[in-house]
Amino acid sequence: MRISELSEATGMPIATLKFYLREGVLHPGVPQAKTQASYDDTHIERVKLVRALTEVGGLSIASTRRVVEAMNDPDVDRLSLLATAQESLAPNVIVPRDEHPLADAILGEVGWVYDPKDRMVDLLERQLEAINDSEIGVSHDQLTGLAGLVHTIAEVDLALVPDDPATAVRNVVLGTALTDRLMITLRRLAQTDVAVRKATPAEPVRP
Repeated sequence: MRISELSEATGMPIATLKFYLREGVLHPGVPQAKTQASYDDTHIERVKLVRALTEVGGLSIASTRRVVEAMNDPDVDRLSLLATAQESLAPNVIVPRDEHPLADAILGEVGWVYDPKDRMVDLLERQLEAINDSEIGVSHDQLTGLAGLVHTIAEVDLALVPDDPATAVRNVVLGTALTDRLMITLRRLAQTDVAVRKATPAEPVRP
């Protein structure tokens, strides 16, 4: 199919498709003439993936390119591919840390495997510092308890990841982006439920 047909099949403007091609997130078509190329179903699927990663997952084009490059690497293993997908979701940490005493204490106690150079460890350290500075009264035991609950969620997340690389990346990035928001919503609703139950006297049990 020509690029005009690819545009019609994907619902994306031709200008956007050409932008994807220039940025390397969409693989080139098969040249048919000096200014023409032919595209196929793999291009349709890639456009859908790029659109999902950027529009739903919130990834930048640069982050999307890194994910696509990892997918195109024939030697990349599944674990590295998932790591690339997760890294693309990690926010920038303004001041990287060489040491993470608070994060190390929590992660060490729960026995998680992690890379000290991971940006998420930097972010966790900053978040734990903010919690301590705020003096809101979250104890070490409560934090490790939260870590245990989150680990259970992570097990469910990874159980849903298929073996196919493209689908795996899509599920990790989109699944994490969407369920992160879902977890926030459920937490808010749970807080309301707990607060109302505590404020409402329980009815006496009738014989």
